[in-house]
Amino acid sequence: MFVLFLLLTLVIAPQVCSAQTFEKPGSTHGSRFAVGIKMSLLGAGVETATPLTAHSNLRAGFNIFDYSGKFHSDGLTYTANLNLRSVQLNYDWFPFHNGFHVSPGLLIYNGNRAYANLSVPSGQLFHLDHNTFRSDPQDPIRGSATVKFRKVAPAVLLGWGNLLGRRPHHFSVPFEFGVVFHGQPTFALNLTGSGCDAQNLGCEPIDADSEGKKDILQERARIARTVSTFEYYPVVSVGLAYGF
Repeated sequence: MFVLFLLLTLVIAPQVCSAQTFEKPGSTHGSRFAVGIKMSLLGAGVETATPLTAHSNLRAGFNIFDYSGKFHSDGLTYTANLNLRSVQLNYDWFPFHNGFHVSPGLLIYNGNRAYANLSVPSGQLFHLDHNTFRSDPQDPIRGSATVKFRKVAPAVLLGWGNLLGRRPHHFSVPFEFGVVFHGQPTFALNLTGSGCDAQNLGCEPIDADSEGKKDILQERARIARTVSTFEYYPVVSVGLAYGF
């Protein structure tokens, strides 16, 4: 689907955008309402738009995407899930009275998050910070990790194309790029189960053992420092819209 949208952008968009003019909302030649679909780094989306002035629109939409996968690190198995859920509101301003627009906006609901279930098979070695443990065969290591973002986040987008096309050119192929300012993500890591030494001796609950508790805290802090650098989320989107 993304390839199809890209082809539409390259082939159809120049003709559609060049034919568009921006008239007063009351004009019989301009669309009063438009609906579109899009693919973006926020997920697959549906959006609508209506004119506010001769050169500005109000646009609203939602985005959704799910991905799951499995990876391994330091002996731990992560069964990870990425859930993108957002509702956005944008003010589209066309300063040059053509297809170029500046669109400040807001994710009025930012439900984007990543989470993973962690596990270490019975008897397998794993590493926390600089120490090595063996997962207790009687009480194997397990846990969870989550990354969450601020529920409301401002955004700024730039792009070309207007959902509200001039009749009879009802279709438009808008393209945008920009950034969402979602702030520092919050990270949580929890581990339970028991860890043993390399000979399966001295097994203790990993979150109760003084050395294990210290290693969990240091591992949590290390990953938190990494994810805290992702204060901004880039956005690139391409869509197909129809004006009524």
